[in-house]
Formats: sequence, structure tokens, C-alpha cells
Amino acid sequence: MKEVFSDVSFLSLKSVEKIEALKDQVKYPIPVQIQQNPDSLKEITVEAIAAGLIKVLAADPSELESVAEFKGLAKDEIQKAYDYYRSLLLMIHPNVETDLSLAGIAKTHAKDYPFAEEILTAVKNIGHSPKSYINLAVLYANESADAANDKRHKDADDWDEKLVKVLHEGLDRNPGNSDILAELGGYHLRHHDLEISYEFFQDSLKNMETGERRKQIEGLMQDMKTQIDQENSVFAAYDQIMLGNEDKALEIIEKFLKAEPGSWEGWYIKGWALRCLERYQEAKDAILQSVSKNPDVGAAYNELAICEKELGNKEMAKEYLSMAVELEEDNVIYLANLSYLYLSEKDFDKARYFLEKARLADSSDAQVMDLMDEYEALSGEKLGPVISEEIHTKAEVEEIEKQEHDAGHHAEEV
Repeated sequence: MKEVFSDVSFLSLKSVEKIEALKDQVKYPIPVQIQQNPDSLKEITVEAIAAGLIKVLAADPSELESVAEFKGLAKDEIQKAYDYYRSLLLMIHPNVETDLSLAGIAKTHAKDYPFAEEILTAVKNIGHSPKSYINLAVLYANESADAANDKRHKDADDWDEKLVKVLHEGLDRNPGNSDILAELGGYHLRHHDLEISYEFFQDSLKNMETGERRKQIEGLMQDMKTQIDQENSVFAAYDQIMLGNEDKALEIIEKFLKAEPGSWEGWYIKGWALRCLERYQEAKDAILQSVSKNPDVGAAYNELAICEKELGNKEMAKEYLSMAVELEEDNVIYLANLSYLYLSEKDFDKARYFLEKARLADSSDAQVMDLMDEYEALSGEKLGPVISEEIHTKAEVEEIEKQEHDAGHHAEEV
């Protein structure tokens, strides 16, 4: 029996004969949650049966396959038993969805997440109401936020995945439901997927009644549309540069920057386009604007280095490339560019240092292979295999030293 039913016993009709109200309703072994002695019939009450049913409905129907009383039954028969348990619980407790929902929400607020998930999953499986899917999604959103605050990013991603899955499951059960669609819109908005968010909000309005919530979403969508149009301008300018149409890219990005002068992306794209047009001083000025708004983009320092090199300022070019490497220490392009600069000055030691780092990052990179040929031709030095680096903690170093000492001591004894 799986752990999910560790505190549940599945009892036959004979075992529950004292429960007169249910005698004629029993079609399958009845799940009963018993806290102490499973053999004690004194503990079997309607409440214990209800608790057992809730436990079953909080699990997937496939979990019943692990129960001894269901061994050998076909999947469709197990599904019938699962559906029967749902109807039996509603007969025992007609208001169970409302009561459990309130309990699950309270447990979510109290951060008792495992218990809240069990309760709210049962509610979802009892009635498949749109609200039940949303309540479960809110629980997962809380768990994701707590994990992100604790820097447990993998856990946060896992909870987000469960959140999206349960909302789409709810949408499959309740096609076109405006509340679930709005929740999906809100999720994608929080994750900055503006276009996807906009589509969900747009779909949610199709069946949403006129009211305050509709007005809020319409206002939100208006702001999102402006932002989406602006972001599309950045992408359009980028595409034009990739196609070699730098003048067209500048035309697009200049319009964008009039509306969004604080955008580091806009200034970066402008500087990149100007650099491609060999207008190096103007490009440098634009990239510096970008860096002033976001100093943590390695590509911006690489662009500045190219501009400074073309303007005859090799020392500044090296400074900027060093900043790019500090931000992205394994970036092959930055490492190779820095090595090239030192190689052009025949500073072979530093050129070799950054070349080895580039080789360590990606020895098969075309730029690295060209750099190796040029280094060998200029330095007259033949390059051997890639030199790897091993980083050890202080404790690891002490352990290595101890092993070497012990080995030496053992050799002396021999």
C-alpha cells in the first residue's frame, strides 16, 4: 500500500454494519481514516469514513491500484470506484466542497502547504469547479514565492510548473472560463510573458460580465499593449541589424527611444547599429547611455571595447573587455577578443592566459581555433592540450596535504 493511504483502511460491508445510514450505499470497500488501532470498530464513525474518502479523493485514481482490495481490477472499474467515493462523500456531507475550500484556504494562509494541497486537491477532484482549480493554483503560487525568496529557484520553478498545469487542467474541464483564463493571464504577466498574458486576458473578456474586474483587466491590457508595441520595436530593430539593414534599425529604434528614453535595450541596439555603420564615437556614446541604465550587461562592454579599439584607444578597449569577462567569465567571445588585443601588442603571456581560458570554455570554437593559429604564428610557441583548472576549498586542500603527508610517511616506513 502506498504511503498516501498509510492511515486509511479499506473495510468491507460487514465491517461497517453498525453505520446504519450507509449500509445500503456500500458498493466497494470503504476507506476509513483510523488514527490508532485499525481493528477497533469503535473508532468507525461517519466522520472517519468522510475523512477516509477525502484522503482517497486527494489522490489520483491510479493510487487505488496499490490497495490490496483493488488488486487485479481493470482501470475502468477502479475509476468507477473513485467516482463512487465522490458521490458517497457528497451524500454524507453535501456542503463538503465549501467547507473544505475554506479549510484549504485557511491552511494556505497559515503556510501549512502539504495539508492545504491535500484538502484543495480533494475539492478539485470532487466537483471540478473553476474556483477549485484557482484555489489550488493560488496555493502553488504561494509555495513558489516562498521558494524564490529562499533562493530555492529549482523548487520555485517546480511549483510554477504545477500551477500552470492545474490551471490548464481546469480550463480543459471548464472551456472558456473567464476566471481561469484571467488567472493564466496574471501568471504570465508576473513572469513578464506579455504577449502570452495579453492573449489570455483577451480570451477571458469574451465571457466576462461587465463589472469592476472587467474594467481593471481592460485598463491593464491597454498598458500592456503599449509595452508590447515598444518591445516589438526593439525586436524589429534587432532583426534589421541581423539582416544588415542598420539604417532601418536606427530609424525604428530612434522612434522607440523617444517614447522610452530610459530603456537600456534601446540604447544598446542604437549603439550596436551605429558601430556596424562604423560611426564609432556615436556608437560609444549610445552604449555608454545603455551602461548607465544597466551596468551588468557584458555585451555592452564588448561593444565599447570594439569602439575604443577602432578609435585608437587600446588600453580602454582592454579595460572594457576585462569588465565584460568579470560579468561573464566563461564567454568565449570576450576572452578571445581580449587575447587578440594582447596578441596584437605581442604581450604573449597575457595573450596565452586569456587564450587558455577561451580554450577551456570551448576549444572547438572557430574564433578560438583561428586565435590559436595566430598565436602560434606570432609567438613561435606550439600549443599543447587544453590546460584545465581545478578549484579546491580550504578543507579539500588540507585533506590533499594530509593524504600526501601520510603517503610520504608510509613510504619512509617501507
